Amino acid sequence: VRASASMPLLETMYSANLKDRERLRQQRWQIGSMVFLDRMEKDSRTRRAYGQVCAMRREPEGRDALERELAKQSQVQLRKEGRVGPGSRGTGPVVSVWPSQAATPNFLRKQNWGPLEYY
Repeated sequence: VRASASMPLLETMYSANLKDRERLRQQRWQIGSMVFLDRMEKDSRTRRAYGQVCAMRREPEGRDALERELAKQSQVQLRKEGRVGPGSRGTGPVVSVWPSQAATPNFLRKQNWGPLEYY
C-alpha cells in the first residue's frame, strides 16, 4: 500500500464527518425522546429564529453582521475540533479524491429517474 501526502487530510475529513454524523444522531435521539409538547415548543422556537434570520438577511447591514458572526463561529468550531479552517488551506494544487469503487467522481451519485412509462 502506497502512502499518499493527502492521507492525513482524508483521515481528518473522515473523522470530522463521523463527528458530524454522531452529533446529528444524538440530536435525532433527543428529539425522539421528547414529549409531544416539548417537540412542538422546540419547532416553534426554531421557526421563530428562522423568521428572525430571514428578516435580518433582507437588510444589507443585518446580512453583513450575520455573515461575520457565522464566519467567526465556524472558525471557533473548526479550531475546537482540530479541523483545518477555510483560510489556512494551501495555495498548491487541489487533489480530487473519490472512493476506489467508483469509476468517476459522480459514479456513486444517486440518479433520479422518472417512471418507466416515460422511457
